[in-house]
Amino acid sequence: MATEYSSITTLGQLKNAQTEIRYKIEAKEKELAENYSALKAYFNPLTYIHKIITKLYALRYLGRYVAAAYDFIKGLFHKSGQDEAPGTRQAVRHEGDQAPRQYAGDYAGTAGYEEKRDDTEENQTVSAE
Repeated sequence: MATEYSSITTLGQLKNAQTEIRYKIEAKEKELAENYSALKAYFNPLTYIHKIITKLYALRYLGRYVAAAYDFIKGLFHKSGQDEAPGTRQAVRHEGDQAPRQYAGDYAGTAGYEEKRDDTEENQTVSAE
């Protein structure tokens, strides 16, 4: 790069200097074109969408591993004799019942549902043994 053009004395030196300058100009044009493409891609919304989708796919696979680990740990606790944590299901009891009739929330959209029963004397049948 330290070529001194004022010291050129022959036609051969001039042609060599022109060729050298031409190569430098072509290299700078390629560098500018690459920088322009990079700048254009930087401001392109599709680039960001692509990055987001790529991250979501990575998170999906990570989520699968986390779910598998959770199921594994949950299985370890179930094997130790604790089928359910206390208080996770609430039995719905009716007056006079000895055992729960059903569990609250067992049916989709019916949380807190209680079966209505008519336990009056005239509606009960007694079987003779």
